[in-house]
Parts: sequence; structure tokens; C-alpha cells
Amino acid sequence: MNMNKKIALLIAIVSFSMTAFAQQTVTYEMIEKCVNPQKELEKTYEIYVASDNHAYRIGDDITVGVPFNGKRFTFLQSELGQAGAILIGTAPGLSAEYAGTKMKIKKISVNGSKKKGASIEIRAYLQGLGGVLIQFENALQNGEIKGLGMTSDAAMEQLKKEKEKLEMELISEEEYNKRKEELMKFIK
Repeated sequence: MNMNKKIALLIAIVSFSMTAFAQQTVTYEMIEKCVNPQKELEKTYEIYVASDNHAYRIGDDITVGVPFNGKRFTFLQSELGQAGAILIGTAPGLSAEYAGTKMKIKKISVNGSKKKGASIEIRAYLQGLGGVLIQFENALQNGEIKGLGMTSDAAMEQLKKEKEKLEMELISEEEYNKRKEELMKFIK
């Protein structure tokens, strides 16, 4: 194989790898901008970069927060409970007893329509219960899932506090720069 063919083959392999990775990741921004989910995004993914700027991956553990309405989770539903809720007319959301427990992410998918828009649904496994369907962004923003990242606004507020600490000489320039670097990845 001559050198030009080797280079062309290498470029093709690198391009394919980058395309394959890009297709395995969906972001909050992609969901927000999506016009027709069924054509553009409706499928399963390996990674979801959420509104808190954290990348949630299949196999990751996530922690159940507290119910949005106090008694039952609104955005977390047992896969088994969903069928039972339909049959006997009860609320399908998990009960508050699951607050603080960990679940393992099993599947990340985008659902929706032109009319309703796109949304992220995560299927997770909860020990002792089984499958759980999560309306992820709603659960994250309402505290039913404990986020692992930080929103842009929260990072800005924290950075302002760190700047005040620096100005008051409570932390060194080096400490401030280190904290600033950590926070900047969340600021858009």
C-alpha cells in the first residue's frame, strides 16, 4: 500500500471514530434546539450532557433526590408501577422511601414529536425495585435526581464568592485561580 492510500485510510478511520463518538452523545443544547425529534434525535445514546453541564453515561450511578410534591416522585416512575397504575388507577411515581438511594443508568434516549418537542428519558435500575423511567431534565431541575454538575448561573455565583474571598485575603491568588479554573468549565 503506497503512502497516499495509508494516509487516506488513516483519515477515514479517524473521521469515522469521531463521527461515531458524536452520534453517541446528546446534549441539553441539542434537545433545546431540536425542531423534529423523530427525524433529528429520536434514538438511544451512550452519554447525555445535561443542563448542569455534567456528562451522564450508561453505567453511571445517580442518586435519587426528594419528591417534588412531597409524597411521591413526579418524574421517576417504576416500570412495573406504570403498568399497575394504569390497571388500578394509582399514581405511577415512586414513593418517597427511595430518597437518597442510588440507581444505575441503563439506557439514555430522546423522545418527542414536533408538537411536544424533544425530551431525555433515562432508564435506570434501582436495587430491590427494578427498572425506573426518569424524565431526566424535569427530575434534575426539581431535585428528584441529585445532579452531579453545576449550572452556569450557580458557577457564576460561586466564582463571585471566591473573588470576594480573594479580595478579603481569605484565600491566596493561587487558590482563587484553581477554583476559578474548576468553575469556568460550567460557565457558558
